[in-house]
Amino acid sequence: MNALITVFRKELTDLFRDRRTVVLALVTGPLLTVLMVHIVGASIAQSVSEINEPITLQATGAEAAPNLVGFLKTQNIVLTVAEGDPEEAIREQRAELTVRFESRYAEHWRASQPAVVELIYDGTRSAATTLASRLQRVLGAYSEQVGTARLLARGINPTVRQGVVASARDLSTPTSRANQSLMFLPFMLLMVVFLGSVPPAVDNTAGERERQSLEPLLANPVSPALMMCGKIAATSVFTGLLLALTLAALGFLAGVTGAMSVSPATLASIGLTLVPMVLVASTLISLLAAGSKSVKEAQSYVAGITMLPMISMMLAMRPPENALWVSVSPLVSQNHLIMKLVRGEALASLDWVLSVGPTLTIAGALSWLATRRYRDERFIISA
Repeated sequence: MNALITVFRKELTDLFRDRRTVVLALVTGPLLTVLMVHIVGASIAQSVSEINEPITLQATGAEAAPNLVGFLKTQNIVLTVAEGDPEEAIREQRAELTVRFESRYAEHWRASQPAVVELIYDGTRSAATTLASRLQRVLGAYSEQVGTARLLARGINPTVRQGVVASARDLSTPTSRANQSLMFLPFMLLMVVFLGSVPPAVDNTAGERERQSLEPLLANPVSPALMMCGKIAATSVFTGLLLALTLAALGFLAGVTGAMSVSPATLASIGLTLVPMVLVASTLISLLAAGSKSVKEAQSYVAGITMLPMISMMLAMRPPENALWVSVSPLVSQNHLIMKLVRGEALASLDWVLSVGPTLTIAGALSWLATRRYRDERFIISA
């Protein structure tokens, strides 16, 4: 045990000697995560605010529909007279959306026939698509009111044309609605874990081989297995520190902006959820880097590892909620648990066991492979 602690302290000392790299790693991860969450949260807040904010749209032929124009004003939508060709205005991006009433609008209206209102916009522009969706909803509500009034005028019960009435009940909680900006949080935290493990793991394995300090280190009366375990432990501690700083930065952001409802207890639970993944990332990257003869070669090997968080996010996007593979698959299960914690849902003990058990098993297997590599004579000779 004393030998393990000695190796552990030696690796941490070597790591923190390069203060510039350490500071850059400890600052970049938390900063990027906080910025990502803040940007996504601001984007969602802006989209919500745009639903009811007043807008002004250009229109042609609106004088034929005074009732509709008045109804649109009650929905914070004001129509102004369009200047020039509406389609040309859209192409030249002088307007996001224009409304054109058909030439026979008044005639069709008086004959109780459908009157056409054309929305002209560029569907490749997100702002225009948002405006079109909002206007279509308002026009649909107006059409429903007009249709009901016409049926009543003819002595017909308007409900006869309703075969089914949809009744919606939103079971989302204030916490889950407030935390919509955290949808990318599992991906960002997993990226922090894997990218944060790269500098220490590469430096204390491939870096030592490149500096030709590995052979003198192995000549010490310490077993190769303990030496590798000490290196993995040092990498895990550094990565855990980076993860803790990231979660603390998120807590600070939640307290300052109030845009998220994440308690310190929730952040602590998220950190505990990711501890097994810290071990997996440290051992996996140490295993790959230990077989490299230079830092550059090791970095090329571990570059593809950063794709794992993205793959897990894709797999966790719409998995069956009760599927067993979701609960036992590393990365996917952590993604799933973090999102449940963010939504304010309670986690059962079985959820923790199913997630932590397989992840720790993989971490143990990777650690065994890494220590075996340091016991390989061919590895030592090729150093």
